[in-house]
Amino acid sequence: MKSPIFILAALLPLATQVAMANPVAAADSDSSLEERGGNWNGDWNHGHGGKGWDNHWDDDNRPQDWCKVKQPYWYHKYPCDSSGTVGESKVGDNFAPVCKYQDWYKNPKGWWVKDEYKPRRCQVNVGECKD
Repeated sequence: MKSPIFILAALLPLATQVAMANPVAAADSDSSLEERGGNWNGDWNHGHGGKGWDNHWDDDNRPQDWCKVKQPYWYHKYPCDSSGTVGESKVGDNFAPVCKYQDWYKNPKGWWVKDEYKPRRCQVNVGECKD
């Protein structure tokens, strides 16, 4: 029986060749990368058949939908976990806080929601709560 080190030493050159291999287009291929992907022209039509930005995203994943609530959460009366709940968000609501205190956001009704419930890709730019 051969030593495991001997087998590994024999297979190492083969493994590195496979890892370092570069894909090569078929010899009879007449399409270049530029022809297949188009050229970047500074707009969102690049590679999307000229249908614009909205064609790039599926129906549930467009940037304007990133602040839509997908999982309901409870609103609290005060910005602390032990505070009583005063309401619940609904799926499809828009996450739109007016200010932030530590890791809590305040909505227009004055209710608080923890930062961890903000939709994942939702970008909000609000100031610190004054009261």
